[in-house]
Amino acid sequence: MKTTAPIFNILTALLVTCLLLYSPTSLYAKYEESRGVWLTTVGGADWPDSHNAGSQQTQLRNMLDNLKSANMNTVFFQVRTRGCTFFPNPYEPMAAELTGTLGGDPGYDPLQYAITQAHNRGLEIHAWFNCFLVWSSNYWPPESTPPHPLNEHSDWRMVDNQGHAPDPNLGEDVFFSPGNPEVIAHTQALAWYLVENYDIDGIHFDYIRYPGTQYSYDAVSLARFYSDEGNPDNLTWPDWQRSQINQFVDTFYDSAIVLKPKVKVSAAVIGRYNTPPWNGYYGVFQDPQQWAENGNIDIIVPMIYWPIGDPYPFEQYLMDWVNNRRADRLLYAGMGTYKYEDDYNEVYSEIAVARGLHAEGHTHFRYDNLVTNTGFLWNLADTHYKNPANQPAMPWKDDIPPLGVDSLAIEPNEEYDYAVIRWPALRDSASDGEVVSRYNVYRAVDEPLSIINPNHLVSITTRPDTVYYDLDFQPGHAYQYAVTALDKLQNEGPASPILIYNYLSIDDTAQLPSTLTLEEPYPNPFNASVTLTINVPSQTPGTLRIYDLAGRLVKSLYTGELNSGMMQIIWQGDTDQKLPAASGIYLAVMESGETRQMKKLTLLK
Repeated sequence: MKTTAPIFNILTALLVTCLLLYSPTSLYAKYEESRGVWLTTVGGADWPDSHNAGSQQTQLRNMLDNLKSANMNTVFFQVRTRGCTFFPNPYEPMAAELTGTLGGDPGYDPLQYAITQAHNRGLEIHAWFNCFLVWSSNYWPPESTPPHPLNEHSDWRMVDNQGHAPDPNLGEDVFFSPGNPEVIAHTQALAWYLVENYDIDGIHFDYIRYPGTQYSYDAVSLARFYSDEGNPDNLTWPDWQRSQINQFVDTFYDSAIVLKPKVKVSAAVIGRYNTPPWNGYYGVFQDPQQWAENGNIDIIVPMIYWPIGDPYPFEQYLMDWVNNRRADRLLYAGMGTYKYEDDYNEVYSEIAVARGLHAEGHTHFRYDNLVTNTGFLWNLADTHYKNPANQPAMPWKDDIPPLGVDSLAIEPNEEYDYAVIRWPALRDSASDGEVVSRYNVYRAVDEPLSIINPNHLVSITTRPDTVYYDLDFQPGHAYQYAVTALDKLQNEGPASPILIYNYLSIDDTAQLPSTLTLEEPYPNPFNASVTLTINVPSQTPGTLRIYDLAGRLVKSLYTGELNSGMMQIIWQGDTDQKLPAASGIYLAVMESGETRQMKKLTLLK
């Protein structure tokens, strides 16, 4: 009697239990993580739901608002569906979903509108681009301007091993053949046009494969396979098929990063790489691990649409992808959220598994299935997406962080219980010349602040704005704030000095200090950082600066209002030039009006 299945199920259960108990942070928050959704436009599955431009725009804004409110950060927006597009271009017609007519003019550029609206909300937008599946209706494409490529080039179709080319009149899906150089040239030209003319954050390939092993025995592919020029390495037929896809990815990536060096290139791929029964490598000649090894893909998104504990389980296949990485490229778990509208606990568990296995993100298929159950998206926002998250960095594209923020200032409004946190804009660019893209704002209440605690990341600005409004500002609590700068590829600069504000309750006001004093620093001597405490009887303007013994300014720690109560400011042993200060003795000097107090500091390294 075989015992493989029971043993496997026991191991699976143990694996899932361990991952779900990994830690509260693993379950409910992650500091850097892509939280994505496929926004499907083919057939108007998610969008658009009408042929009216104004209604389309309103619907799209509402969708993006929902994603932003739920602390999601990535949208895979479908722009090429079945040989037609959601952006004007000289190669293919506009999709019929926009106007009811293939090639019809919607009166605006849907992709450009989506980009603007997504970026206004701080969302990344990746152009979802179906590669080789070009038609899936039970009729041939109607006439249009530009003409549909199937009408122009029916000879580009894949052919099966019986010599049959799919016929739309028979309801057969039509794929173009990757073994035909004209197909590759057309598809790449359209994709390059997209990268060059739109401010997309990335391009996301789908159907970047054959439909099955019985394809493509078209005349061009066969002639090339049997020729020295088309098959110089004398590859076997399956290896040659895979090489056609690999070459498409390689040549596209090399040219795309010349056009736009920081564009992200990703692909949705079959959820099983090369494990039985059916998989991408052997079943459809798809080899994303090779793309990563070649350095020509940034993100792999395996579509693992099997539930946890299934005979073909989500957790096992994701672990296979994680354990068999060939390069330091990102891995986002593609989740079949559409299957679990009645069991969203499955989705929560898959998010926890993805975090426990250190996947850099996850993506839901599809948008409508996130919002059909109205409470689901908001439950995610209250639990697994409670705090915002940065996009994972890509050090192979850019590993130089921006400069640090010098100081923070607080403007408390105790009458209406809110506070405004401001910081100076960074005037200088980083060493690679790149300017700041946005800022992280960290906040802790009644506990020490840590920028590696995902629960302390409370806001990511949508632009390089230098202000944060704390609208949950209540008396009787101690607040700590810090800010870091981010560049376009999410490299994070050093943290600002931590600003501490004690918001006294009415009962605490009797305990206000009677005189303005700078207390003894702690710890002193210090190695990494030292806390400087100022007792303030009433709000007054002031400064706190660090000098060396020769009287030279080392660091301007604070300039602004000294607020009533106890203010704590942390010096991290650095200079205004963002360099580490040398070991030695320094002077902390607090000045306000005619008051000037000084404390000696000893920095040991």
